[in-house]
Amino acid sequence: MRLSEINLNSLNIYRDGEFNSLAQCTILTIKGMLSFLSEDKYIDTVLNNQNIRSIICRKKDVNYFSENDYGIIVSDNPKLTFFKIHNMLSNKANSFNSFIDPQTRISESAYISKCNVKIGKNVIIEDNVVIKSNVKIGDNTIIRVGCVIGGQGYEFKKNCNIDILRVNHCGETIIGDNVELKEYVTIHQAVFDWDTTVIDDYCKLDAHTHIGHATKVGKRVMMGSHVNIAGNVKIGNDVYIGPGVTISNRLIIEDNAKISIGSVVSKNVDFGSTVTGNFAIPHESFILDLKSKIKK
Repeated sequence: MRLSEINLNSLNIYRDGEFNSLAQCTILTIKGMLSFLSEDKYIDTVLNNQNIRSIICRKKDVNYFSENDYGIIVSDNPKLTFFKIHNMLSNKANSFNSFIDPQTRISESAYISKCNVKIGKNVIIEDNVVIKSNVKIGDNTIIRVGCVIGGQGYEFKKNCNIDILRVNHCGETIIGDNVELKEYVTIHQAVFDWDTTVIDDYCKLDAHTHIGHATKVGKRVMMGSHVNIAGNVKIGNDVYIGPGVTISNRLIIEDNAKISIGSVVSKNVDFGSTVTGNFAIPHESFILDLKSKIKK
């Protein structure tokens, strides 16, 4: 697609160019990207990302791109313009009729989108479950009462204190084989059509747990009730996450890690380690600090 084909009012195209997909400048795996530059600290990131073919930038940044073949859109608010374009294009996603394996058992009160859903064998879907579009569910999975799978995520962009733009989510939500989601679990779909939110095989999520957009949860992960995981988190295999844990966005929780009950995680968690507290630190350090305070 060319920039000149974007049907958006007041689009200031400095130089026409092509793109295949939209993505942030930190994404290195999507070819032919349209991205944006809104902060000076990302200039080198943009210039070093060979997959970016067109850019939305401020007027003062045009010179960084004018001597090569970038397509360029000039905007006072590049991020907002980027997501306005995303919203417009997200309405053109491909569609297929939903497929539900005949061996699946579905409550009469459940809602399943008529398009872009695929559900495998021996799945159990209980009362008042909502399964939105762009969801794939593997075999032998159980979805308990009131779960919402593939909902629109929490992504909003301010527009110069005038209003707030809601960002459309059009990526996939993938639930693996032998997963169990207890009552009222919510899982949001990814923002971009090339991205996914994933709950992999044999995961067990307790009641009222929330999974933010584009989070990837590995195999055999166990989560207690009321866990809150923000967007774009990567969780490895065989991780244990205790009840009431909160994990901030864009973190990496490596394989075999353990996060203790009620912890607030604001940093990556290493392979096999246990963290505790608010903000979470290595469990042994937490206990030593607690003991020292008790002695005083």
